[in-house]
Amino acid sequence: MDRFCVFVVEDDKMYQRMLSYLLQKEEDLDIHFFDNATSCLEHLHLQPDIISMDYTLPDIEGKAFLLKLKSSCTAEVIVLSSQNDPATVTELLKAGVYDFIVKDLVTKHKLKNTLQHLRELISLRRKLLSLSN
Repeated sequence: MDRFCVFVVEDDKMYQRMLSYLLQKEEDLDIHFFDNATSCLEHLHLQPDIISMDYTLPDIEGKAFLLKLKSSCTAEVIVLSSQNDPATVTELLKAGVYDFIVKDLVTKHKLKNTLQHLRELISLRRKLLSLSN
């Protein structure tokens, strides 16, 4: 079974606990939680496969953080936000976000589906890479 390193960057402690509860059930995920963008960036040497980031963080604006991630690692990025401005969503998708999920009552279902699709995608990439070596 493939294992996946997942970073969750969320400054809201209640939301972080909800995500922890949801994700801890997934046996193939190694999950690391961060309260801010800076601490996440300091741990990129762990080579995350997937990064779930809150758009509004205390230390770095969402798009600036995304651009730092995209220039520093190959992880797929999911943005979770209570902000739902279509222009911002479009801008982030163009900048390389895999998915933008609005924080609402069905967030956990959307996140689970997105994570499942990403795990399948990453597994396929790994298989292709091993075949080409």
